[in-house]
Amino acid sequence: SQQRAYIENHFNQMEAAVNAGNYQNATNGFRKYIDTPSFLRRFLAVELSGNTDSYWSYYIYKKRNDDKFYSSPIWDLDLAFENDHRTYPINTRTGDQWIYASTGSTANGMRSLLNRILSDPALVEEMKNIYAEYRDKQQITAERLLQFTDSLAEVLDVSQQLNFTRWPVMNEYVHENPVIHGSYAAEVENVKNYIADRVAWMDDKMNYTPTKLLDLDAFTGKNCLQVYSLQGNVIRQQNIRLSEIPLIMRDLASGCYILRYTGAGKTRTMKWIVE
Repeated sequence: SQQRAYIENHFNQMEAAVNAGNYQNATNGFRKYIDTPSFLRRFLAVELSGNTDSYWSYYIYKKRNDDKFYSSPIWDLDLAFENDHRTYPINTRTGDQWIYASTGSTANGMRSLLNRILSDPALVEEMKNIYAEYRDKQQITAERLLQFTDSLAEVLDVSQQLNFTRWPVMNEYVHENPVIHGSYAAEVENVKNYIADRVAWMDDKMNYTPTKLLDLDAFTGKNCLQVYSLQGNVIRQQNIRLSEIPLIMRDLASGCYILRYTGAGKTRTMKWIVE
């Protein structure tokens, strides 16, 4: 009972700080009680995944002798990745608004709390910097996420066959489904289409501009291939023979790329389309 009373009181202090007049103060405002790096990373992961349950199931923890609440783990994604009829299709239905602000997928009080925190220009700038860091380092790209999705689809293939043998609901409506796609391949494709569109949506929402602009003149290396996206980001770089380029490129997501290859004393630039 003492522990419960302590954490409840501490949570109330956090809410009071969010709603106080000096809530943007770096020392005594909401930052005193909210770890902004984990809060913002969770927010971005939630919005990127389209998780409509994100503010019904919100998990946080607090360390001993530390006033801050940390946001983690990400949880409850059964309705994410375009699997909720209440928000489908997310990228057009929500316009330029975040999911939490444009749908009914927030528990009582969460929307006003988020609106308050995100009204701090310094916090929004911090969020943009975090997003840009992941994008610039190629940790978040449509190509990378689509490849990862394909790899998971392959890993889960046997399990999904057994699942739909035991529960044959592939062609039936299940809680909150927006569309019955009719096959495992079609379900995977739905996720991939959403991801590709959502990364572009996030880029626009965050006013993201790549800092790694295309600079072919700066490229050096022997028997080295460097693959760029059309946005100027380095997708891949490795030492290979010229004849091995098709093997490397077939693993990338569909799209158009710019290749820079140095070998045999020559440097050449080419466009490569992956269908």
